[in-house]
Amino acid sequence: MTPDDATDESRRFKSALTGMLGIATRSGQLARAGFSSVLAKARSMVDELLQKVFGDYFEVPDEEHAVELLSQDVPSNAASSFVVSTAAAKTLPKLITRLATRAPWLARVGGPATAAVATGATMAAGPAQAGVRRVLWDLRVLSSFMVSKARAEGIELERPVLQAASVAALADHRRRIDHRYAGAKASAVVVRAMTREAAGKMSQGERRELARARIERLSALDLGSYQDEWREGRGGQDAAVEDD
Repeated sequence: MTPDDATDESRRFKSALTGMLGIATRSGQLARAGFSSVLAKARSMVDELLQKVFGDYFEVPDEEHAVELLSQDVPSNAASSFVVSTAAAKTLPKLITRLATRAPWLARVGGPATAAVATGATMAAGPAQAGVRRVLWDLRVLSSFMVSKARAEGIELERPVLQAASVAALADHRRRIDHRYAGAKASAVVVRAMTREAAGKMSQGERRELARARIERLSALDLGSYQDEWREGRGGQDAAVEDD
């Protein structure tokens, strides 16, 4: 090979490499755009469902009853009033499946389950539907427990306050329960929880332990002060910063 041939070969290689990098970049941009679109649709549906969840309460007399409700399997008719009767009953589980397939980190499960989620192997419609129902049931129980506790104390909780505390307990009971989830950020947290539930099943012991930790965290809240903070604007400012 002459020096000129070597130069031509080098140019062809660089040109091919540049082309491949361009294709990879465009593919990555399209993938991110597709993921964002699916996530936006899922969040929109969850926003609609949360309107129903935080408007449908039942009496939860004490902590032990709340823990029992959160520890058991979702009753067959528990979510029907705000899941089965809506378009989200069919569409949302499909979106949850797509999100888990494209971004397995959403589920944060370890070991073999993570690889399975990455290929979509464990995310058929059944588990995804179960994940949606589980999270909505948990939120309904958490919010009903708070409403029952508040009424016993002569307090009428405003919806943003109720949502903020319930979603915070669902997201991470170890963190301080503030008002960051009173606004639009709540839907992203709920979508992630649904994906996690669909990807891996907890043991009964693990679910009971988590249920107790969530309820104990909510029980420790001074509901009057918590709501006053929201009304005074500090909670609203916190949520606005988090949602930006």
